[in-house]
Amino acid sequence: MRLLLSAYFTLAAFAPAADGSLEQWRREIEASGVKLAVVRVATDPARREMRLLGDPPHRPIIVSYLMNDRFRAELLGAHALTVTHRAGERTYSFVVLNLAREAEWRRYASGLMAHELGHVWLESQGYPGLPFSGAEDACVAVHANDMVQHILIRAETRRRQIDAVDYWLAKLMPLIQDLEEDRPRTPLPACAELALLSHWLDARLGVAAEDWLALHPVAARFASRYPDLAEVAEQLETVLRPANLTDRDAYRAALHATYEHVQALYRRLAARSATAQATPESGARPDSPSSP
Repeated sequence: MRLLLSAYFTLAAFAPAADGSLEQWRREIEASGVKLAVVRVATDPARREMRLLGDPPHRPIIVSYLMNDRFRAELLGAHALTVTHRAGERTYSFVVLNLAREAEWRRYASGLMAHELGHVWLESQGYPGLPFSGAEDACVAVHANDMVQHILIRAETRRRQIDAVDYWLAKLMPLIQDLEEDRPRTPLPACAELALLSHWLDARLGVAAEDWLALHPVAARFASRYPDLAEVAEQLETVLRPANLTDRDAYRAALHATYEHVQALYRRLAARSATAQATPESGARPDSPSSP
């Protein structure tokens, strides 16, 4: 199944672009008035602390995000996060690289950077994501943004002939391998389940609808193991696949609809997790990579 899925994703690939294409994209973003900085964050697992490497521009802004528990939890579970911060008429954007997981993304650094630049570019073009609230359910907006914006990012990297497919596959393959090996479902926090949904939706929307039937064995296993996530993925696909997201009104409507679906799912997952924790027979919940 991995080979079959790889083949379908590879059909969307093209000759890899030089790093200069990424630099050109970055210059275009900055020319639009966005102040962009790439920052590297190291994690001390023993002390469960994070620290910025070097002295990035506009340091106090990004430090304010790193002081938020929910932001740190999201970063620990990700290769990188993009932050857009508005102060008056100025827009500051940060690509925050998670060095604790660098071994996973180092080989695909160009694809990762293209992906994160795509998020910043969308903001600069008038396709803003939902703001990060810093609240307990802040991950809902994070993943709702990804589910919608990744569609546009894939289209733009293709238009610019920037090959981000290898990175995309590297993120998706662990899930596919897990499904192939039919491992038992591991209890996850609600935010980690939303990340799983986002990866799965990327797979569904990254493959043409007519080709998805050939991947039915993968889909059937996902639906069997994650019925709640599979149901929401199907609902979101009916919203997002036909949407003309380049139309800003359609983009906003799709983002709002996606947020509503994901928020409802989050509440169900969080309630189920709370019930499991309150039941002595359930035992202790294992630590998650997304825990701060």
